[in-house]
Amino acid sequence: MTVDVFKLRYKTVVSSRFDSKAFKATHEELYKQYSKPTECRRFTVA
Repeated sequence: MTVDVFKLRYKTVVSSRFDSKAFKATHEELYKQYSKPTECRRFTVA
């Protein structure tokens, strides 16, 4: 959306976060098994 000279954006951002608690309970080589995707929304004004 454009308002005057500003551009407004509201979009979903998906990322993977490291679950360190599960990692500590297992082995280093199992890192990917405990990576879980998370989702958030980002609102920017430029």
